[in-house]
Amino acid sequence: AVATARAAPRHARGQPLAPALRAPRATVCHCTTRPSPNLRCRGAAAARHLSASPSSTDADLASELESAQIGTRVKVHYRGTSADGTEIESNVSGEPLEFLVGAGQVLRGVERGVQGMRVNETRCVKLEPAEAYGEYVEGKCMTVAIDTIPEGTKAGDMVMFEDGKRCTVRELRPQAQEALLDLNHPLAGVPMEFELTLLSIEQPRPVQVKVLCPGNGQDFPRPGDQVTVEYAGFLKNSPEPFDSSATRINPLSFIIGTGQVVSGMEQGLLQMSLGEEAELFVPSEHAYGTSGAGEAIPPNADLTFLVKLVEITKNSL
Repeated sequence: AVATARAAPRHARGQPLAPALRAPRATVCHCTTRPSPNLRCRGAAAARHLSASPSSTDADLASELESAQIGTRVKVHYRGTSADGTEIESNVSGEPLEFLVGAGQVLRGVERGVQGMRVNETRCVKLEPAEAYGEYVEGKCMTVAIDTIPEGTKAGDMVMFEDGKRCTVRELRPQAQEALLDLNHPLAGVPMEFELTLLSIEQPRPVQVKVLCPGNGQDFPRPGDQVTVEYAGFLKNSPEPFDSSATRINPLSFIIGTGQVVSGMEQGLLQMSLGEEAELFVPSEHAYGTSGAGEAIPPNADLTFLVKLVEITKNSL
């Protein structure tokens, strides 16, 4: 199906063909509205630590483990090549890639490949398209007004939308004043191989939940359930939210375990019962990590969310 774009893309011709290994993130909504007062309801102030016991020290959490497992934070150097050996992307001579294993922050094949590795180990991992940038889907196109792409753009050039999504200009239609964009990732359908070197392993800092108003204490969400929440997100020590459901017509609904929100919010919600209002303290490794998110969230930013669990719909997957 062909749809008309509503957001103007920006040029990305000077950028490498393949984006960084990180999976794309949702656009951050800027707002200055305070969360609704009921999110700050006075009540129980119990704190829950989700990744470690309350007695754990920072030194304990930062200690290196024997091998990389789901839930650990790792740093890696990588070199990615296509099937014919052509290098596509590499950070071997630059800053290491840091991510939380199991949080969906990198390609699935890379996340799978790093599991079980020890520090200083190097491993080659082959990725089929489904574990890399996906299969190529014929007809995955849309049209945009030709004046929304940079002047001088030619068929075959790549453009990038404001939310970071990239696409290729398949065809220019001057008479209709429109351009046809291929929405497949430039590397869709391409088998790849990554050489991974594990530099460090750490236990991440825990997500903490501070109960503001208790819920019913009986109904808790599980992975696969759809939840509806009211929320406001803040940078550490910032009085203004970077995002809030107060700016939306309806509360936010999503399925837990599908990566639609940062992993720290999912972890916190799994500890909350229906109707509960809580303050979630989310370390950067359970949020946007070393990459940040646009101008609103800098790299390595710890976040705080005020959340009310409004509804749970079971077995959504």
